[in-house]
Amino acid sequence: MNNPMISVIIPEKTNLSEECSNSLKLQIFEEFEICSSIDAAKGEYIHFINPDSRLSLSLYQKFACIEHKPDIYIFNGSKLGLKTTEPEFVFDIKTWKNISDESYKHTFLDNANPFNENFCCENKIFRKEFLKSLGDFSIVGLEKQYFFFLTLFNARTIIVNPDAQYYYKDKKTIQKNIFEIFRITDKIKELLNKKNIFEPYKYAFFQYKYKQFALMFMLADENMKEDFYREMQDRLRKYNSENLNPQITERLQHIGMFKNILKLNPQEFYKNYYGKINY
Repeated sequence: MNNPMISVIIPEKTNLSEECSNSLKLQIFEEFEICSSIDAAKGEYIHFINPDSRLSLSLYQKFACIEHKPDIYIFNGSKLGLKTTEPEFVFDIKTWKNISDESYKHTFLDNANPFNENFCCENKIFRKEFLKSLGDFSIVGLEKQYFFFLTLFNARTIIVNPDAQYYYKDKKTIQKNIFEIFRITDKIKELLNKKNIFEPYKYAFFQYKYKQFALMFMLADENMKEDFYREMQDRLRKYNSENLNPQITERLQHIGMFKNILKLNPQEFYKNYYGKINY
């Protein structure tokens, strides 16, 4: 079996934490390079890395042992610095079927609700040629969410490893570009329509929108909160009127929060949901 070269992408002028640097240096599998961009990458596979994370020392070795490599290799992760012995995973692996077979080739159809996933790219290794086939994309800021769906819905093969293979710091920071979420969700809708899968996902997509909008509101700078909230209300009213069956929407997760977005003012919503919105 030929070992693949993995290119680890670390943008220029990025300072790696000591934990991250050591976990790269001590990888069991040594056939990887560090570079600043996909264009500079010599490897067949790409891993975008978070400079504050720590990798399992066997991460790249486990990937190298897969006989038929997929377009996307997804592995789980857990938060660093937890005060409990129970790991808190990046995403709920139970949304995928057949995860007990580590060689099973998935498509996005094997995921019960991709809109309930964690949207980071650090818990995935991508085939470089697959990424290049997607055209221009960005993984900066909220663009990561669009990138997640762009790759998921276009991948021919996906392998899922349910084990935690990287560990990250949970950092909630004030968002300066919160209005970008509206552009991102519009792009995702265009993607769903292009792939002819909007109808089967429209309720999951609607739920994703009001959850993400609420999260952005909670993380917004104070001087942006009120304007963002009004835009959020207007958009959700419009979305809710677009051919959605109320009997189905009534069963969506956190539907009460959606109703409160429409009913409450920004101050009331913030007071009622502060510390309660975590995705």
